[in-house]
Amino acid sequence: MTPKVDETLTPTDHPLIGLDARGRPWVFGTNTRVTQIVFPMAAVPGTTVEQYCEDYPHLKPEHVRAALDYYAAHKAEVDEEYRQEREEEERYFRLHDDPVWRAKMLKLKAEWKRPS
Repeated sequence: MTPKVDETLTPTDHPLIGLDARGRPWVFGTNTRVTQIVFPMAAVPGTTVEQYCEDYPHLKPEHVRAALDYYAAHKAEVDEEYRQEREEEERYFRLHDDPVWRAKMLKLKAEWKRPS
């Protein structure tokens, strides 16, 4: 059984924030990374913590404030993490948009489903 994210996090100087094995900050008890809070909030200027929590009911105001506080104290690291996430996402989408790759995967899928 895979351990819960919280069980694998290293505590930080922020009581509600822990780091995973890759050094990415997560909010304890939410299964949510700091980047998953900070950047969506920034995309809609003027969003309040309470408004954000209405859209994401698994988060409490203290979780969102902890993510924002952590970001303010570690902006460069969190910005770099976000940049890397976007690069990984771009690579993933480029790979899956490749018609040669898609044809290979469809062929493998068809072969896998064939009865022996």
